[in-house]
Amino acid sequence: MAKQKNKESGSHDIRVGGDAIASALGAGAEVNAGDITVTKRGVDQSWGMDAEALQAFKQAEIEIGRADLSAGDSTDAKDDLAKLKDVLEKREPDVGRARRLFKHIQEIAPTAAAILSAVVSITKLLSLNHPPE
Repeated sequence: MAKQKNKESGSHDIRVGGDAIASALGAGAEVNAGDITVTKRGVDQSWGMDAEALQAFKQAEIEIGRADLSAGDSTDAKDDLAKLKDVLEKREPDVGRARRLFKHIQEIAPTAAAILSAVVSITKLLSLNHPPE
């Protein structure tokens, strides 16, 4: 990180190259570790999810960011989104857990849940078209 004092305003210009994970820069800066987890581990990478589903998870994350949610609800929805993706990527997903995570996302951010449910592979895994037996 390079600091350079601006002689006119007395402020500092801060420049960062690469990822600044878990870093808060500047006066009063804060960092939300949940957001970092979702973006860097949860949604940007995939180990076995088809391209359509991966794109839906990315779009759902964007929608959660746009939604008029409290900071806590936004963090919860993004965390649940990453957890849901992790569950669905397993060879034998825990469908019950996946449904609970999906329902929680649906309660907090219904538009994001609608984006996910539009993807056939996700709908089949969660059995959204059929009630659990």
